[in-house]
Amino acid sequence: MKIQNTRNIFLSESLADKVFGAEDPTGKTIEMFTESWNVKGVFYDVGSNAHTHFHLLQLDRERPYQEAYWGGYSHYTYLLLNDKADVAALEEKLKDFSTEFSPVSEKFSDAAYRWEIQLQSLASIHLHSRLEFEHEPNGTMQDIYMIIAIILMLMIISGFNYTNLLKLIQEERMQEFHIKKVFGASSFQLFKQHLLESLLFTLIALLLAGILIRLVMNFSGRDFGIEFYEGRNYAILLTIMLVFIMTHVLIPALLMVNREVLPLQKQQRSSENLGSGRGRWLAVPQFVISVILIALALTVYKQLKFLNEAGAGFSNEHVLTLSTMLPTSYAETGLERLKNTLQQHAQIKTLAFSETIPGEKFERDGSFQLVERPDETAEFCYIQLVSTAYFETFQIDLLAGKSFSENESSEALGVLINESLAERLQLSYEELIGKEASIPFENEYRTVTIRGVVKDYFHQSLRDNIEPCAYLNIKELPGVVSSISVRTDKVDGEELKRIAGLIQDTYANFFPADLATLAYAKDHYDSQFKKDYQFSNIINAITLISIFMTVLGFVGLASAYARSKTREVAIRKVYGANLSDVFSLFGSPYLKLMGITLLIAFPLSFYFVTLWLEYFVIKIDLGVWFAFWPILIISAISLLSFGYYVTKVVVQDPVKILKEH
Repeated sequence: MKIQNTRNIFLSESLADKVFGAEDPTGKTIEMFTESWNVKGVFYDVGSNAHTHFHLLQLDRERPYQEAYWGGYSHYTYLLLNDKADVAALEEKLKDFSTEFSPVSEKFSDAAYRWEIQLQSLASIHLHSRLEFEHEPNGTMQDIYMIIAIILMLMIISGFNYTNLLKLIQEERMQEFHIKKVFGASSFQLFKQHLLESLLFTLIALLLAGILIRLVMNFSGRDFGIEFYEGRNYAILLTIMLVFIMTHVLIPALLMVNREVLPLQKQQRSSENLGSGRGRWLAVPQFVISVILIALALTVYKQLKFLNEAGAGFSNEHVLTLSTMLPTSYAETGLERLKNTLQQHAQIKTLAFSETIPGEKFERDGSFQLVERPDETAEFCYIQLVSTAYFETFQIDLLAGKSFSENESSEALGVLINESLAERLQLSYEELIGKEASIPFENEYRTVTIRGVVKDYFHQSLRDNIEPCAYLNIKELPGVVSSISVRTDKVDGEELKRIAGLIQDTYANFFPADLATLAYAKDHYDSQFKKDYQFSNIINAITLISIFMTVLGFVGLASAYARSKTREVAIRKVYGANLSDVFSLFGSPYLKLMGITLLIAFPLSFYFVTLWLEYFVIKIDLGVWFAFWPILIISAISLLSFGYYVTKVVVQDPVKILKEH
């Protein structure tokens, strides 16, 4: 490989360690991209919360055509503004700049595809940016808002449970406090006893919460940007503890000791009020929230499963991909010899070169205009450089015409277009074949001949619409081979690993100075759903917690309601009531409760689920399962907890109960 000249470069800490080990890399030279690079220094690895991640910084890279061409999207431009900068005025100047430099040529200055430079806050990229050519998939504020809303729902459930359980505890302990007061205990002594007990349980709860947070952080391998040892965070934690102690310790203790000690008969009536009326209806918000969370968790799970199984219009099974950066000149770089060597192995079926592979953003876009039509008919499209075997490697169907020839002539450059672009051109596939079109490439317009039409497929993401695209022969145009994709036979895991090792070793023999990374194409494509799977895990965990808390609250209500009806059930049984009458007494109010719960929960569930699904182009249908599973789970919770206490009351001896009461 011919080394042209020397450039300057910086390496990340991890890359320097991988290449040079314990040696100091500063001042050393490495060879890649047919050039020699002088290592000027080492920088710390980019943090996990950055909007882009890299291990190499190139300096003084000279590309003459880029000096006059502003249409490249593979680079970000960062501006550090001073405190007094007028951002609005700068944006107006950038609009004028865009108008002047966006046309590729004077001929197409009025009709050709244009771009406009806009300013964007660096901190807003991760959660708010939805622009084309993002370096990496971003998160969404919608997910953050949804998680916050879900946490608030959990707090509501917790508040209702705490209120109900506190009332139960107070009812059970009022007799104890009454006896102590009779024997001379002061209100302060009772307050101190209740305060110490509540404080102890509260501190245990806070300790367990802190341990749980640390375990989650250690298990996930992330600190989520939380610095527990900063003074500001200490103040926040202290404030949370004080508020928690105030609401869960001091106020309940004061209410407890200052509450009037009621006679036993009135205490029982107060307990009855807890198990019926307002006390029982406190279960409705808990059930509503649980139904919403169950419906959301099921929808997220089914949508991600559907995306994993749905056809994206291509196949990346049994495809291995090498990520590299080599010039597209086959003869100069040895790509042709690499291809011929690898294809000698029986288990390697095809090998393709391309700028990007499915799961990555297109690196180019522009206008596509049939030469026979006026300028204003130009259509927007993405532009992809691929080799002749690209479509076979990813099993993308050719619908009409033919693919590139191995001996393509740059004077009669061919182009393939996808269905979406063909549809916008408003001609049949047969009519389009052989038509000449004008398409921008680097700093000039090229005349190309339409050779064929390929089937649409989701190149960038299953979240994005399929856009018009034109495919040019990577062998005949100046550019960079970023991906080498290899399709293998259907082999098992160990054999696939052996083939992967063979590909890496062969590549290293041809390009010993190039650090190419190998990945499974399917894993690479599925990585776009990483944040969705994280969101799914969060939703599943919160849903389980919600169900658990709902069970606790409902058990408390069922217990109180069963106790309140114990004497009534005993009297009914003495007068000849059968089991169906008794179960009807308990079941009728809770059937009404469940009916009201579902009437409130399903519209809200449908709203939240539809809101989340809006971010997907292809999505599941909300079928019978959407209602069936939440109803089944909530009904099971109700029947198990409610049935236990009802059965406990029913089997008791009515005579014994009446004597005790």
